[in-house]
Amino acid sequence: MAAPFSEPARKILVKPFIDIPGLNLELMSRTNEEKLVSWSPNYRTQTGISLSYAGLIGVAASAKSGMSRQDETAMGKSDYTDIRVRLPWRSISVEVGYQKLKGFYADNTQEFSPGTSGYLKRPDLSLESKYASVVFVLQPNRYSLAAALDHSERQLASGGSFLGAAHVIDTTFDNGSEDLIPTELHPHFGSEAAVNDGRFFSATAGGGYGHMWRFGETGYVFTQLLIGLGFQVGRSRDEQRSFETNELAGMGKFDFGIGSNGELLLGGLLISIDQTSNFTPETELAKRNFMVQLFAGFRI
Repeated sequence: MAAPFSEPARKILVKPFIDIPGLNLELMSRTNEEKLVSWSPNYRTQTGISLSYAGLIGVAASAKSGMSRQDETAMGKSDYTDIRVRLPWRSISVEVGYQKLKGFYADNTQEFSPGTSGYLKRPDLSLESKYASVVFVLQPNRYSLAAALDHSERQLASGGSFLGAAHVIDTTFDNGSEDLIPTELHPHFGSEAAVNDGRFFSATAGGGYGHMWRFGETGYVFTQLLIGLGFQVGRSRDEQRSFETNELAGMGKFDFGIGSNGELLLGGLLISIDQTSNFTPETELAKRNFMVQLFAGFRI
């Protein structure tokens, strides 16, 4: 059964929002998967407002919240730029992004170093990522990416579709002269224990499924899951050696939303989680992004 759609008569959408971002750079031993370090930046909440026309042309401005001295002392200070642009139409969505972060702390410090006072910090650790992805709806008469992700369209009945996806990402990390793997974990990472910088380029393709459930006049819930496999070209390095690797790469992305999408007013909650995984002979490196957005909006 086809799901009907409608385009709101008022094309300009003003959307105030609050973003709660998160990121983990996780390095796990491939010989002992219980041994890992999870690096996180000390993120702050962002409050902003976006303005768009028919979902195609838009701008957004936001400001980071303040950070308490106690949090900065415990987890360090992180400087970051996080730019994401997503253009969803009914049957295709294109997304590009850029992240640059400096200053991380090990959020699982107590797991690999019990009794340590506070968190292990790496103020000089930097991470930079550039990516692009595209998602295709295989049954666009049943499910709309524009309705689920951007609200530039309204899906008027419940429906879902299988999806296709492709994703490319270029990630670099640099920790200066310090080891990226804490000393306590060195025995589990073999020859790669002293790695301090690296670069991975990966391209993946795959698919998934998205579905929107409608309730009432304007209410909706949607979920969308994508997984993919592909190849990578990677290099990591310590002070004496360089490690080149060409192996498989993985990608996973999950979106969940709940809210109201009316002709004039809208609002709700959006949760997005995505992960890319790269492999060397002795290490799995996973970069996981997490975003919670609360939003409200009106059309003019």
